[in-house]
Amino acid sequence: MCTQIHMCIHIQSFSHFLNSGTGPEVWGNCNAPKAITVSAVIYCLRSMVGHDIPLNQGCLKPVTIKIPPGCLLDPSPDAAVVGGNVQTSQRIVDVILHAFGACAASQGCMNNITFGDESVGYYETVAGGAGAGPAWHGRSGIHVHMTNTRITDPELLESRYPVILNKFTLNQGTGGRGKFRWW
Repeated sequence: MCTQIHMCIHIQSFSHFLNSGTGPEVWGNCNAPKAITVSAVIYCLRSMVGHDIPLNQGCLKPVTIKIPPGCLLDPSPDAAVVGGNVQTSQRIVDVILHAFGACAASQGCMNNITFGDESVGYYETVAGGAGAGPAWHGRSGIHVHMTNTRITDPELLESRYPVILNKFTLNQGTGGRGKFRWW
């Protein structure tokens, strides 16, 4: 579990990102490799631009991203990083979108579920939801931001794994109150 980590993204302009206030890499696995951090920045910029921008390294030419080596967002090669992809990447996106006033926070995690033993292994991201924006309600039960996957259909889950899914529902009323809500 990632707790008490410090992430600071200074945005000097739409094209200048400085992560100089980010804390050092952590002992747990919530460090995000530099590639994940850069991917989150690209995702945010492409989402906010409002035009179809090809996804390639060229779209970053006008963008400056400075990340101090050894920090949470560019850890050393020995640092654990699995949580950086599923949790920290979502937080990076939330921080950037908030800084631009583009959207409220998402669920903040890819909400993973995993189980298995010596003969079978299962890992999946479970949709949480999207935050509300300046003129729209949020959505529950959808994958957003750094996870745009689709959950396995219950019938496939039960036919391929030794499980029976008894219930899978949305947790109603968890989005808070406001003019535009996360339903």
